[in-house]
Amino acid sequence: MVAEQESISDDANTETTGLCAREGDSLQETDGNGHEDSENSSAVESAAAEDGEHPAGNSQNVQPNIEEDIQPVTWNAIKDDWRRFNIDMAPKFLFSRGAMVDLLIKSSISRYLEFKAVTKFLTYLPNGTVQEVPQSRSDVFSSSSISMVEKRMLMKFLSFCLEYDQQLTEYEAYIQKPFIEFLRARRLTENLQHFVLYAIAMKTEDTPTEEGLKACQSYLQSLGRYGNSPFLWPLYGVGELPQAFCRLCAVFGGIYVLRRRLDKAVVDANNKFQAIISEGKRLNASWLLGGPSHLSNCMSTPLPTVRAGSRGVFITDKSFKPGTAESITLLTIPPHAANSPSLVKVIELPSASYACPKRVFVVHLTCKSSGRTAKEDLESTAELLFDFSDTADASDGSKPRVLWRMYFSQTAIDASGEETASLPGNVLLTSQPDTALGFESVIEEARSLFGRVCPDEEFLPTPPDPEDIIYEPDEVESLPSANPGHEEDQDMEKGSEDQGREVNERAERTDNDVLPDSSDACVTEEFSGSKVEGGTA
Repeated sequence: MVAEQESISDDANTETTGLCAREGDSLQETDGNGHEDSENSSAVESAAAEDGEHPAGNSQNVQPNIEEDIQPVTWNAIKDDWRRFNIDMAPKFLFSRGAMVDLLIKSSISRYLEFKAVTKFLTYLPNGTVQEVPQSRSDVFSSSSISMVEKRMLMKFLSFCLEYDQQLTEYEAYIQKPFIEFLRARRLTENLQHFVLYAIAMKTEDTPTEEGLKACQSYLQSLGRYGNSPFLWPLYGVGELPQAFCRLCAVFGGIYVLRRRLDKAVVDANNKFQAIISEGKRLNASWLLGGPSHLSNCMSTPLPTVRAGSRGVFITDKSFKPGTAESITLLTIPPHAANSPSLVKVIELPSASYACPKRVFVVHLTCKSSGRTAKEDLESTAELLFDFSDTADASDGSKPRVLWRMYFSQTAIDASGEETASLPGNVLLTSQPDTALGFESVIEEARSLFGRVCPDEEFLPTPPDPEDIIYEPDEVESLPSANPGHEEDQDMEKGSEDQGREVNERAERTDNDVLPDSSDACVTEEFSGSKVEGGTA
Protein backbone atom coordinates (compact mmCIF):
# COMPACT_ATOMS: atom_id res chain seq x y z
CA MET A 1 0.00 0.00 0.00
CA VAL A 2 1.35 3.41 -0.94
CA ALA A 3 -0.11 6.26 1.13
CA GLU A 4 -0.04 9.45 -0.86
CA GLN A 5 -1.78 12.13 1.13
CA GLU A 6 -3.77 12.73 4.24
CA SER A 7 -5.08 15.98 5.59
CA ILE A 8 -7.59 17.36 8.02
CA SER A 9 -10.03 20.21 8.16
CA ASP A 10 -10.19 22.27 11.36
CA ASP A 11 -7.07 20.69 12.80
CA ALA A 12 -3.72 20.10 11.17
CA ASN A 13 -2.40 17.92 13.97
CA THR A 14 -4.03 14.49 13.98
CA GLU A 15 -3.15 10.94 14.90
CA THR A 16 -4.01 8.86 11.85
CA THR A 17 -2.91 5.64 13.47
CA GLY A 18 -5.65 6.03 16.05
CA LEU A 19 -8.30 5.84 13.36
CA CYS A 20 -7.52 2.23 12.60
CA ALA A 21 -9.04 0.90 15.80
CA ARG A 22 -10.54 -2.57 15.78
CA GLU A 23 -12.15 -5.18 18.00
CA GLY A 24 -15.57 -6.68 18.00
CA ASP A 25 -17.06 -9.92 16.90
CA SER A 26 -20.55 -11.26 16.84
CA LEU A 27 -22.60 -13.62 14.76
CA GLN A 28 -25.36 -14.49 12.44
CA GLU A 29 -26.56 -16.45 9.42
CA THR A 30 -28.74 -16.38 6.33
CA ASP A 31 -31.36 -18.37 4.47
CA GLY A 32 -33.97 -20.46 6.20
CA ASN A 33 -31.56 -23.26 6.94
CA GLY A 34 -31.03 -22.45 10.60
CA HIS A 35 -27.95 -21.20 12.42
CA GLU A 36 -26.11 -19.82 15.41
CA ASP A 37 -26.31 -17.14 18.10
CA SER A 38 -24.54 -13.80 18.46
CA GLU A 39 -21.96 -12.17 20.70
CA ASN A 40 -20.11 -8.86 20.78
CA SER A 41 -16.57 -8.13 21.79
CA SER A 42 -16.44 -6.97 25.39
CA ALA A 43 -13.89 -4.33 24.43
CA VAL A 44 -16.23 -2.75 21.91
CA GLU A 45 -19.26 -3.07 24.18
CA SER A 46 -17.49 -1.39 27.06
CA ALA A 47 -16.32 1.41 24.80
CA ALA A 48 -19.87 1.89 23.51
CA ALA A 49 -21.29 1.76 27.03
CA GLU A 50 -19.09 4.65 28.09
CA ASP A 51 -20.92 6.93 25.64
CA GLY A 52 -24.33 5.43 26.26
CA GLU A 53 -24.37 3.49 23.00
CA HIS A 54 -25.79 0.00 22.73
CA PRO A 55 -24.86 -3.21 20.92
CA ALA A 56 -25.58 -3.64 17.22
CA GLY A 57 -29.15 -3.23 16.15
CA ASN A 58 -30.38 -1.31 19.23
CA SER A 59 -32.83 1.35 18.15
CA GLN A 60 -31.26 3.80 20.61
CA ASN A 61 -28.06 3.61 18.61
CA VAL A 62 -29.62 4.30 15.24
CA GLN A 63 -32.17 6.98 16.05
CA PRO A 64 -30.75 10.42 15.20
CA ASN A 65 -30.42 12.92 18.01
CA ILE A 66 -31.95 16.10 16.64
CA GLU A 67 -30.61 18.27 19.45
CA GLU A 68 -27.06 17.07 18.82
CA ASP A 69 -27.27 17.79 15.12
CA ILE A 70 -27.98 21.49 15.69
CA GLN A 71 -24.31 22.22 16.29
CA PRO A 72 -21.89 21.78 13.35
CA VAL A 73 -19.59 18.81 13.60
CA THR A 74 -15.86 19.59 13.67
CA TRP A 75 -12.79 17.42 13.76
CA ASN A 76 -11.86 18.76 17.19
CA ALA A 77 -15.23 17.59 18.49
CA ILE A 78 -14.79 13.97 17.35
CA LYS A 79 -11.06 13.25 17.28
CA ASP A 80 -11.07 12.08 20.90
CA ASP A 81 -13.47 9.31 19.80
CA TRP A 82 -10.79 7.73 17.59
CA ARG A 83 -11.37 4.34 19.22
CA ARG A 84 -14.83 4.24 17.64
CA PHE A 85 -13.47 4.39 14.11
CA ASN A 86 -13.04 1.13 12.20
CA ILE A 87 -11.57 2.04 8.83
CA ASP A 88 -11.03 -0.77 6.35
CA MET A 89 -8.22 -0.49 3.85
CA ALA A 90 -10.13 -2.66 1.35
CA PRO A 91 -13.88 -2.44 2.07
CA LYS A 92 -16.07 -5.03 0.37
CA PHE A 93 -19.65 -6.26 0.52
CA LEU A 94 -20.89 -9.83 0.79
CA PHE A 95 -23.28 -10.94 -1.93
CA SER A 96 -26.26 -12.46 -0.09
CA ARG A 97 -26.02 -15.56 -2.28
CA GLY A 98 -22.29 -15.31 -2.85
CA ALA A 99 -19.40 -17.64 -2.10
CA MET A 100 -18.43 -15.89 1.15
CA VAL A 101 -21.87 -16.13 2.75
CA ASP A 102 -22.19 -19.79 1.74
CA LEU A 103 -18.75 -20.52 3.20
CA LEU A 104 -19.51 -18.70 6.46
CA ILE A 105 -22.64 -20.79 6.92
CA LYS A 106 -21.07 -24.10 5.92
CA SER A 107 -18.06 -23.67 8.22
CA SER A 108 -20.14 -22.19 11.09
CA ILE A 109 -17.86 -19.15 11.14
CA SER A 110 -20.98 -16.99 10.91
CA ARG A 111 -21.48 -17.53 14.64
CA TYR A 112 -18.69 -15.03 15.28
CA LEU A 113 -20.13 -12.24 13.10
CA GLU A 114 -23.07 -9.89 12.69
CA PHE A 115 -24.18 -8.13 9.52
CA LYS A 116 -26.30 -5.23 8.40
CA ALA A 117 -28.00 -5.15 5.01
CA VAL A 118 -26.96 -2.47 2.52
CA THR A 119 -30.21 -0.62 1.92
CA LYS A 120 -29.43 2.40 -0.26
CA PHE A 121 -28.23 2.02 -3.86
CA LEU A 122 -27.53 5.19 -5.80
CA THR A 123 -26.08 6.09 -9.18
CA TYR A 124 -24.80 9.35 -10.61
CA LEU A 125 -26.79 10.19 -13.72
CA PRO A 126 -25.44 12.08 -16.77
CA ASN A 127 -27.56 15.13 -15.83
CA GLY A 128 -25.57 15.52 -12.60
CA THR A 129 -28.20 14.18 -10.20
CA VAL A 130 -27.96 11.25 -7.79
CA GLN A 131 -30.79 8.77 -8.38
CA GLU A 132 -31.85 5.74 -6.34
CA VAL A 133 -31.49 2.39 -8.13
CA PRO A 134 -34.67 0.22 -8.18
CA GLN A 135 -34.19 -3.02 -6.24
CA SER A 136 -37.45 -4.84 -6.95
CA ARG A 137 -40.32 -5.01 -9.42
CA SER A 138 -42.31 -2.55 -7.31
CA ASP A 139 -39.32 -0.19 -7.16
CA VAL A 140 -38.97 -0.32 -10.94
CA PHE A 141 -42.62 0.52 -11.59
CA SER A 142 -42.71 3.27 -8.94
CA SER A 143 -39.50 4.93 -10.16
CA SER A 144 -39.94 8.39 -11.67
CA SER A 145 -36.60 8.28 -13.50
CA ILE A 146 -37.73 5.50 -15.86
CA SER A 147 -40.60 5.81 -18.34
CA MET A 148 -43.36 3.21 -18.53
CA VAL A 149 -42.00 1.79 -21.79
CA GLU A 150 -38.49 1.60 -20.27
CA LYS A 151 -39.84 -0.20 -17.21
CA ARG A 152 -41.18 -3.05 -19.32
CA MET A 153 -37.94 -3.20 -21.33
CA LEU A 154 -35.88 -3.28 -18.14
CA MET A 155 -37.92 -6.06 -16.51
CA LYS A 156 -37.66 -8.16 -19.66
CA PHE A 157 -33.89 -7.69 -19.84
CA LEU A 158 -33.35 -8.45 -16.14
CA SER A 159 -35.39 -11.65 -16.51
CA PHE A 160 -33.06 -12.64 -19.34
CA CYS A 161 -29.96 -11.88 -17.22
CA LEU A 162 -31.13 -14.24 -14.47
CA GLU A 163 -30.99 -17.18 -16.90
CA TYR A 164 -28.57 -15.87 -19.52
CA ASP A 165 -26.31 -18.93 -19.23
CA GLN A 166 -29.16 -21.09 -20.50
CA GLN A 167 -29.72 -18.90 -23.56
CA LEU A 168 -26.33 -18.89 -25.28
CA THR A 169 -27.78 -18.16 -28.70
CA GLU A 170 -29.10 -14.82 -27.44
CA TYR A 171 -25.62 -13.40 -26.79
CA GLU A 172 -23.20 -15.77 -28.52
CA ALA A 173 -22.35 -13.23 -31.23
CA TYR A 174 -21.36 -10.69 -28.57
CA ILE A 175 -19.23 -12.84 -26.22
CA GLN A 176 -15.99 -11.17 -27.33
CA LYS A 177 -17.57 -7.75 -27.79
CA PRO A 178 -18.08 -4.95 -25.24
CA PHE A 179 -21.12 -5.25 -22.98
CA ILE A 180 -22.36 -1.83 -24.10
CA GLU A 181 -22.74 -3.12 -27.68
CA PHE A 182 -24.92 -5.98 -26.46
CA LEU A 183 -27.09 -3.55 -24.49
CA ARG A 184 -27.56 -1.44 -27.59
CA ALA A 185 -28.41 -4.53 -29.63
CA ARG A 186 -31.16 -5.31 -27.10
CA ARG A 187 -32.58 -1.86 -27.90
CA LEU A 188 -32.17 -0.53 -24.37
CA THR A 189 -32.37 3.24 -24.13
CA GLU A 190 -29.35 5.25 -22.98
CA ASN A 191 -31.05 5.72 -19.62
CA LEU A 192 -31.47 1.95 -19.16
CA GLN A 193 -27.96 1.30 -20.43
CA HIS A 194 -26.69 3.52 -17.64
CA PHE A 195 -28.66 1.70 -14.92
CA VAL A 196 -27.68 -1.77 -16.14
CA LEU A 197 -24.02 -1.03 -16.89
CA TYR A 198 -23.06 1.20 -13.97
CA ALA A 199 -25.61 0.48 -11.23
CA ILE A 200 -26.38 -3.25 -11.56
CA ALA A 201 -23.38 -4.82 -13.30
CA MET A 202 -21.06 -2.07 -11.97
CA LYS A 203 -18.82 -2.43 -15.01
CA THR A 204 -17.45 -0.14 -17.70
CA GLU A 205 -18.27 0.10 -21.40
CA ASP A 206 -15.30 -2.03 -22.49
CA THR A 207 -16.27 -4.94 -20.21
CA PRO A 208 -16.78 -8.19 -22.19
CA THR A 209 -20.44 -9.11 -22.64
CA GLU A 210 -20.29 -12.43 -20.79
CA GLU A 211 -18.58 -10.79 -17.81
CA GLY A 212 -21.24 -8.09 -17.73
CA LEU A 213 -24.07 -10.62 -17.86
CA LYS A 214 -22.48 -12.65 -15.07
CA ALA A 215 -22.21 -9.53 -12.91
CA CYS A 216 -25.89 -8.75 -13.49
CA GLN A 217 -26.88 -12.31 -12.64
CA SER A 218 -24.89 -12.31 -9.37
CA TYR A 219 -26.52 -9.04 -8.35
CA LEU A 220 -30.06 -10.17 -9.18
CA GLN A 221 -29.72 -13.62 -7.62
CA SER A 222 -28.72 -12.06 -4.28
CA LEU A 223 -31.83 -9.89 -4.08
CA GLY A 224 -34.46 -10.96 -1.56
CA ARG A 225 -32.46 -13.31 0.65
CA TYR A 226 -32.07 -10.76 3.44
CA GLY A 227 -34.68 -8.16 2.73
CA ASN A 228 -34.68 -6.09 -0.42
CA SER A 229 -30.90 -5.94 -0.76
CA PRO A 230 -28.23 -7.99 -2.55
CA PHE A 231 -25.41 -7.07 -0.15
CA LEU A 232 -24.44 -7.51 3.49
CA TRP A 233 -21.92 -5.50 5.48
CA PRO A 234 -20.16 -7.02 8.54
CA LEU A 235 -20.63 -4.81 11.57
CA TYR A 236 -17.33 -3.17 12.60
CA GLY A 237 -16.02 -3.68 9.05
CA VAL A 238 -14.59 -6.44 6.88
CA GLY A 239 -11.62 -6.66 9.24
CA GLU A 240 -13.88 -8.86 11.37
CA LEU A 241 -13.84 -11.61 8.72
CA PRO A 242 -10.17 -12.65 9.08
CA GLN A 243 -10.59 -12.53 12.86
CA ALA A 244 -13.50 -14.95 12.62
CA PHE A 245 -11.54 -17.35 10.39
CA CYS A 246 -8.55 -17.15 12.74
CA ARG A 247 -10.81 -17.93 15.66
CA LEU A 248 -12.04 -21.13 14.04
CA CYS A 249 -8.47 -22.09 13.17
CA ALA A 250 -7.39 -21.60 16.78
CA VAL A 251 -10.24 -23.78 18.02
CA PHE A 252 -8.83 -26.67 15.96
CA GLY A 253 -5.21 -26.21 17.00
CA GLY A 254 -3.93 -23.33 14.86
CA ILE A 255 -1.05 -21.41 16.44
CA TYR A 256 -0.43 -17.69 16.01
CA VAL A 257 2.82 -15.93 16.82
CA LEU A 258 2.23 -12.20 17.06
CA ARG A 259 4.57 -9.23 16.85
CA ARG A 260 7.32 -11.13 15.09
CA ARG A 261 8.76 -10.28 11.72
CA LEU A 262 10.11 -12.49 8.94
CA ASP A 263 13.77 -11.59 8.55
CA LYS A 264 14.89 -14.19 6.04
CA ALA A 265 13.75 -17.29 4.17
CA VAL A 266 16.13 -20.26 4.05
CA VAL A 267 16.23 -21.85 0.58
CA ASP A 268 18.42 -24.87 -0.28
CA ALA A 269 20.52 -25.46 -3.38
CA ASN A 270 17.55 -27.03 -5.17
CA ASN A 271 15.53 -23.83 -4.75
CA LYS A 272 13.27 -25.37 -2.14
CA PHE A 273 12.11 -23.40 0.88
CA GLN A 274 13.27 -24.91 4.19
CA ALA A 275 12.71 -22.45 7.04
CA ILE A 276 12.36 -18.83 8.05
CA ILE A 277 14.57 -16.79 10.35
CA SER A 278 12.63 -14.60 12.77
CA GLU A 279 14.47 -12.42 15.28
CA GLY A 280 17.41 -14.78 15.32
CA LYS A 281 15.39 -18.00 15.61
CA ARG A 282 14.93 -20.61 12.89
CA LEU A 283 11.47 -22.03 12.26
CA ASN A 284 11.32 -25.02 9.89
CA ALA A 285 8.30 -25.38 7.63
CA SER A 286 7.13 -27.33 4.60
CA TRP A 287 5.30 -24.39 3.03
CA LEU A 288 5.48 -20.62 3.20
CA LEU A 289 2.36 -18.63 2.28
CA GLY A 290 2.11 -14.87 2.45
CA GLY A 291 1.51 -11.60 0.73
CA PRO A 292 4.12 -9.52 -1.10
CA SER A 293 4.53 -7.10 1.80
CA HIS A 294 5.71 -9.95 4.04
CA LEU A 295 7.66 -12.07 1.59
CA SER A 296 9.49 -9.20 -0.10
CA ASN A 297 11.38 -8.55 3.11
CA CYS A 298 12.56 -12.10 3.63
CA MET A 299 13.34 -13.20 0.06
CA SER A 300 16.77 -12.54 -1.41
CA THR A 301 15.24 -10.61 -4.33
CA PRO A 302 12.45 -8.04 -3.74
CA LEU A 303 9.21 -8.83 -5.55
CA PRO A 304 8.17 -6.27 -8.20
CA THR A 305 4.83 -4.54 -7.71
CA VAL A 306 2.55 -2.32 -9.79
CA ARG A 307 -0.22 0.07 -8.83
CA ALA A 308 -3.55 -1.76 -8.96
CA GLY A 309 -6.16 0.26 -7.10
CA SER A 310 -6.69 3.84 -6.01
CA ARG A 311 -8.55 4.48 -2.78
CA GLY A 312 -9.69 7.46 -0.77
CA VAL A 313 -11.09 7.55 2.77
CA PHE A 314 -13.12 10.52 3.99
CA ILE A 315 -14.77 11.42 7.28
CA THR A 316 -17.72 13.73 6.62
CA ASP A 317 -20.29 15.59 8.69
CA LYS A 318 -23.42 14.31 6.92
CA SER A 319 -24.75 11.92 4.28
CA PHE A 320 -24.58 12.91 0.62
CA LYS A 321 -28.16 11.75 0.10
CA PRO A 322 -30.93 13.16 2.33
CA GLY A 323 -32.98 10.51 4.09
CA THR A 324 -30.15 7.95 4.30
CA ALA A 325 -28.81 8.97 7.70
CA GLU A 326 -28.41 5.47 9.16
CA SER A 327 -28.36 3.44 5.94
CA ILE A 328 -25.26 1.85 4.48
CA THR A 329 -25.11 3.35 1.00
CA LEU A 330 -23.50 2.31 -2.27
CA LEU A 331 -23.09 4.94 -4.99
CA THR A 332 -21.64 4.25 -8.44
CA ILE A 333 -20.13 7.09 -10.52
CA PRO A 334 -19.37 6.49 -14.23
CA PRO A 335 -15.87 7.37 -15.48
CA HIS A 336 -17.09 10.23 -17.68
CA ALA A 337 -18.94 11.91 -14.80
CA ALA A 338 -15.76 12.97 -13.00
CA ASN A 339 -12.95 12.25 -15.46
CA SER A 340 -11.86 9.21 -13.46
CA PRO A 341 -9.94 6.29 -15.06
CA SER A 342 -12.72 3.79 -14.33
CA LEU A 343 -16.01 3.33 -12.51
CA VAL A 344 -15.78 4.79 -8.99
CA LYS A 345 -17.57 2.87 -6.23
CA VAL A 346 -18.52 4.95 -3.20
CA ILE A 347 -19.41 3.28 0.11
CA GLU A 348 -20.87 5.48 2.83
CA LEU A 349 -20.94 4.03 6.35
CA PRO A 350 -22.97 5.56 9.21
CA SER A 351 -22.57 5.00 12.94
CA ALA A 352 -25.04 2.08 12.75
CA SER A 353 -22.36 0.13 10.86
CA TYR A 354 -19.96 0.62 13.80
CA ALA A 355 -17.40 2.20 11.50
CA CYS A 356 -17.58 5.59 13.23
CA PRO A 357 -19.21 7.56 16.07
CA LYS A 358 -22.57 9.27 15.76
CA ARG A 359 -23.04 12.37 13.61
CA VAL A 360 -20.21 11.54 11.22
CA PHE A 361 -19.79 9.19 8.25
CA VAL A 362 -16.90 7.20 6.83
CA VAL A 363 -16.88 7.28 3.02
CA HIS A 364 -14.69 5.03 0.85
CA LEU A 365 -13.89 5.84 -2.80
CA THR A 366 -12.42 3.04 -4.92
CA CYS A 367 -11.42 2.70 -8.56
CA LYS A 368 -8.86 0.86 -10.66
CA SER A 369 -5.54 2.65 -10.89
CA SER A 370 -4.55 4.46 -14.06
CA GLY A 371 -0.88 4.33 -13.04
CA ARG A 372 -1.08 7.79 -11.52
CA THR A 373 -1.35 8.59 -7.82
CA ALA A 374 -4.57 7.82 -5.98
CA LYS A 375 -5.19 11.50 -5.43
CA GLU A 376 -4.96 12.22 -9.14
CA ASP A 377 -7.38 9.36 -9.90
CA LEU A 378 -9.99 10.30 -7.30
CA GLU A 379 -9.70 13.99 -6.55
CA SER A 380 -12.16 15.06 -9.27
CA THR A 381 -14.74 12.58 -7.93
CA ALA A 382 -14.20 13.82 -4.38
CA GLU A 383 -14.75 17.42 -5.48
CA LEU A 384 -17.99 16.31 -7.13
CA LEU A 385 -19.31 14.84 -3.87
CA PHE A 386 -17.79 16.81 -1.00
CA ASP A 387 -17.25 20.30 0.37
CA PHE A 388 -13.65 20.94 1.39
CA SER A 389 -14.30 24.18 3.30
CA ASP A 390 -12.14 24.61 6.38
CA THR A 391 -15.04 25.59 8.62
CA ALA A 392 -18.79 25.03 8.71
CA ASP A 393 -19.40 28.77 8.35
CA ALA A 394 -17.55 28.78 5.02
CA SER A 395 -19.65 25.90 3.68
CA ASP A 396 -22.96 26.43 1.86
CA GLY A 397 -24.29 23.16 3.31
CA SER A 398 -25.19 21.63 -0.06
CA LYS A 399 -22.58 18.88 0.21
CA PRO A 400 -21.07 16.86 3.06
CA ARG A 401 -18.09 18.69 4.52
CA VAL A 402 -14.85 16.74 4.78
CA LEU A 403 -13.33 16.62 8.27
CA TRP A 404 -10.48 14.24 7.42
CA ARG A 405 -9.24 12.55 4.29
CA MET A 406 -6.58 10.20 2.99
CA TYR A 407 -5.63 8.93 -0.49
CA PHE A 408 -3.55 5.80 -1.01
CA SER A 409 -2.67 3.31 -3.75
CA GLN A 410 -2.78 -0.44 -3.37
CA THR A 411 -0.22 -2.47 -5.24
CA ALA A 412 -0.20 -5.91 -6.82
CA ILE A 413 2.58 -8.31 -7.70
CA ASP A 414 3.87 -8.07 -11.25
CA ALA A 415 3.37 -11.74 -12.19
CA SER A 416 5.33 -11.28 -15.41
CA GLY A 417 8.55 -10.50 -13.56
CA GLU A 418 11.44 -12.97 -13.40
CA GLU A 419 11.60 -12.56 -9.62
CA THR A 420 8.10 -14.00 -9.22
CA ALA A 421 8.75 -16.93 -11.57
CA SER A 422 11.93 -17.89 -9.69
CA LEU A 423 10.22 -18.34 -6.31
CA PRO A 424 10.57 -21.83 -4.75
CA GLY A 425 7.69 -24.17 -5.53
CA ASN A 426 6.67 -24.38 -1.88
CA VAL A 427 6.46 -20.59 -1.46
CA LEU A 428 2.95 -19.42 -2.35
CA LEU A 429 2.08 -15.78 -2.88
CA THR A 430 -1.34 -14.49 -1.92
CA SER A 431 -2.87 -11.67 -3.93
CA GLN A 432 -3.17 -8.14 -2.68
CA PRO A 433 -6.70 -6.75 -2.13
CA ASP A 434 -8.39 -5.89 -5.42
CA THR A 435 -11.02 -3.31 -6.27
CA ALA A 436 -13.84 -5.82 -6.76
CA LEU A 437 -16.90 -5.24 -4.58
CA GLY A 438 -17.35 -8.89 -3.56
CA PHE A 439 -15.22 -11.77 -2.24
CA GLU A 440 -15.65 -14.27 -5.08
CA SER A 441 -12.03 -14.07 -6.30
CA VAL A 442 -10.75 -14.20 -2.72
CA ILE A 443 -12.60 -17.45 -1.97
CA GLU A 444 -11.48 -18.97 -5.26
CA GLU A 445 -7.83 -18.17 -4.55
CA ALA A 446 -8.02 -19.46 -0.97
CA ARG A 447 -9.56 -22.71 -2.18
CA SER A 448 -6.82 -23.09 -4.81
CA LEU A 449 -3.96 -22.46 -2.36
CA PHE A 450 -5.48 -24.85 0.18
CA GLY A 451 -5.72 -27.54 -2.51
CA ARG A 452 -2.01 -27.22 -3.25
CA VAL A 453 -0.97 -27.48 0.40
CA CYS A 454 -3.56 -30.08 1.47
CA PRO A 455 -4.65 -31.85 -1.72
CA ASP A 456 -6.51 -34.65 0.08
CA GLU A 457 -8.47 -32.47 2.52
CA GLU A 458 -11.86 -30.77 2.20
CA PHE A 459 -11.78 -26.99 2.14
CA LEU A 460 -13.37 -25.64 5.33
CA PRO A 461 -15.75 -28.54 6.10
CA THR A 462 -18.62 -28.14 8.51
CA PRO A 463 -17.12 -28.51 12.01
CA PRO A 464 -18.65 -31.18 14.23
CA ASP A 465 -20.94 -30.20 17.06
CA PRO A 466 -19.13 -30.89 20.37
CA GLU A 467 -22.08 -33.00 21.48
CA ASP A 468 -21.71 -35.21 18.42
CA ILE A 469 -18.03 -36.05 19.02
CA ILE A 470 -17.60 -39.68 20.12
CA TYR A 471 -14.36 -40.52 21.88
CA GLU A 472 -12.77 -43.95 21.89
CA PRO A 473 -12.04 -45.43 25.35
CA ASP A 474 -8.30 -44.76 25.09
CA GLU A 475 -9.02 -41.16 24.01
CA VAL A 476 -11.30 -40.58 26.99
CA GLU A 477 -8.54 -41.69 29.38
CA SER A 478 -6.14 -39.19 27.81
CA LEU A 479 -8.51 -36.26 28.23
CA PRO A 480 -7.41 -33.75 30.94
CA SER A 481 -10.69 -34.15 32.84
CA ALA A 482 -10.05 -37.89 33.19
CA ASN A 483 -6.53 -37.45 34.57
CA PRO A 484 -6.51 -36.13 38.15
CA GLY A 485 -2.80 -35.49 37.92
CA HIS A 486 -3.27 -32.61 35.51
CA GLU A 487 -4.61 -30.00 37.91
CA GLU A 488 -3.33 -27.18 35.69
CA ASP A 489 -5.18 -28.53 32.66
CA GLN A 490 -8.33 -28.88 34.75
CA ASP A 491 -8.03 -25.26 35.89
CA MET A 492 -7.59 -24.13 32.30
CA GLU A 493 -10.63 -26.16 31.25
CA LYS A 494 -12.68 -24.69 34.11
CA GLY A 495 -11.59 -21.20 33.10
CA SER A 496 -12.68 -21.89 29.53
CA GLU A 497 -16.08 -23.08 30.77
CA ASP A 498 -16.49 -19.94 32.89
CA GLN A 499 -15.49 -17.78 29.96
CA GLY A 500 -17.93 -19.65 27.74
CA ARG A 501 -20.76 -18.99 30.21
CA GLU A 502 -19.87 -15.29 30.21
CA VAL A 503 -19.93 -15.24 26.40
CA ASN A 504 -23.32 -16.95 26.31
CA GLU A 505 -24.73 -14.55 28.90
CA ARG A 506 -23.38 -11.61 26.91
CA ALA A 507 -24.86 -13.04 23.70
CA GLU A 508 -28.25 -13.42 25.42
CA ARG A 509 -28.12 -9.80 26.55
CA THR A 510 -27.18 -8.75 23.02
CA ASP A 511 -30.05 -10.77 21.52
CA ASN A 512 -32.48 -9.05 23.87
CA ASP A 513 -31.11 -5.64 22.85
CA VAL A 514 -31.27 -6.19 19.09
CA LEU A 515 -34.34 -4.41 17.77
CA PRO A 516 -35.39 -3.55 14.21
CA ASP A 517 -34.79 0.01 13.11
CA SER A 518 -38.24 1.31 12.30
CA SER A 519 -36.88 4.49 10.75
CA ASP A 520 -35.08 2.45 8.08
CA ALA A 521 -37.79 -0.17 7.54
CA CYS A 522 -35.28 -2.57 9.06
CA VAL A 523 -36.16 -6.23 9.46
CA THR A 524 -34.37 -8.83 11.53
CA GLU A 525 -34.40 -12.41 10.29
CA GLU A 526 -33.87 -14.99 13.01
CA PHE A 527 -32.68 -18.54 12.40
CA SER A 528 -31.95 -20.54 15.55
CA GLY A 529 -30.66 -17.48 17.40
CA SER A 530 -28.84 -16.02 14.38
CA LYS A 531 -29.56 -12.47 13.27
CA VAL A 532 -29.13 -10.45 10.12
CA GLU A 533 -29.99 -6.78 10.40
CA GLY A 534 -31.31 -4.57 7.66
CA GLY A 535 -33.27 -4.89 4.48
CA THR A 536 -36.54 -3.28 3.60
CA ALA A 537 -39.74 -5.08 4.35
